[in-house]
Amino acid sequence: MFAYLAGYGDLIAGLMVPVVLYFRDKKISFWLFNIVGFADFLIAVGTGLTFTFSGSNDIENLRLLPLAMIPLFGVPISGLTHIVMFDKLGLWTSEKERTTAKIV
Repeated sequence: MFAYLAGYGDLIAGLMVPVVLYFRDKKISFWLFNIVGFADFLIAVGTGLTFTFSGSNDIENLRLLPLAMIPLFGVPISGLTHIVMFDKLGLWTSEKERTTAKIV
């Protein structure tokens, strides 16, 4: 069950890649891609936590090596890349701050 819930978002995000690449000169395509990817990330993390705390056997394999490396390293890296992308897109800065910022 976990694979279905987490996998559909991955599939949708993966199918969005050609669209984002085609419209790469439009900033909105990167915004939409990152929002969908981050929503998928939150759903997958929430589902994983729910199954873990409920004692479900659906994710038993993720508790054993080598698959345990995915939640230990892959999940934080994935979350961090979305946060960095939101920063690069200017989520936390105004347009004025982005245009006047010095590149060091």
